[in-house]
Amino acid sequence: LRPFFLPVKTLASKSQEFFGKERPYNQYDPELGWSVRPNSQSENGLYASNAAGIRVATVGQEITSEAPPGIFRIAILGDSFTHSDDVPFEVSWGAILENHLNRNGIKDEVLNLGGQGYGMDQAFLRWKKNGKPLKPHLVLFGFQHSNIKRNMNIIRMFYSPNTDVIFSKPRFILVPGNNLSLLNTPTVRPEDILNIFSDFDLWPLKPY
Repeated sequence: LRPFFLPVKTLASKSQEFFGKERPYNQYDPELGWSVRPNSQSENGLYASNAAGIRVATVGQEITSEAPPGIFRIAILGDSFTHSDDVPFEVSWGAILENHLNRNGIKDEVLNLGGQGYGMDQAFLRWKKNGKPLKPHLVLFGFQHSNIKRNMNIIRMFYSPNTDVIFSKPRFILVPGNNLSLLNTPTVRPEDILNIFSDFDLWPLKPY
């Protein structure tokens, strides 16, 4: 209902909770907005990552910089569906794909670079930053229709007011010449978003 008030108190409370955690599973990322923290485990023990910030079965399960000889390397990118939220690693679709191909004579490894709450833009930027250097033979993007709206978002709490993601994200816009320009990069630090909420009319990126 109008007038609309920015959720300053909610953000302050969720920020305090986030910064009170010793090693949260997600961390601030100036290029992506947020990303999986390397060598970490979620509070509920359901998710684990390796040094590359890739979801793995157990913390410390490392990969080589290139696929071992004879191994078909697949990188999967996308949002929480690709990350496979709410399920153990062994029933994530990346693990199921890897096991299915191995059982059918294709020696492979699937690298899960999904990001919780990601838009298509963040998945693309993560591919450039973290996926491409690993030289996969095949790249899969797990598309969800909600990703389209996320592409127009900069502060996650505007898109999803009840979210626990207190970060902002980069956003592409179309500029003259049909070229893409990237806004909010480096992304706003989470501790500074509260200031934006408090004086939103003064924020240069308000029109976006």
